[in-house]
Amino acid sequence: MARSTNPTSSPRTPAKSPSSSRAKKPAPAPKKYVDETEKPAVAVRMWLGVAHAVGGMFRAFGPETLEKDQR
Repeated sequence: MARSTNPTSSPRTPAKSPSSSRAKKPAPAPKKYVDETEKPAVAVRMWLGVAHAVGGMFRAFGPETLEKDQR
């Protein structure tokens, strides 16, 4: 059925904001994603980077003992 066309006695007021007596929701726990891998600490990553660089330098500037056809 259609609405009545008679005006209401009082204009509608907007909804009130939630009162402070309500309990607040706790903050959500941080989400751990399945595809996200856990990285090692920064110091460990730096140490492995230095080791990689030093190993590469020794390999690049070290004596070549293998012949080209033996590689």
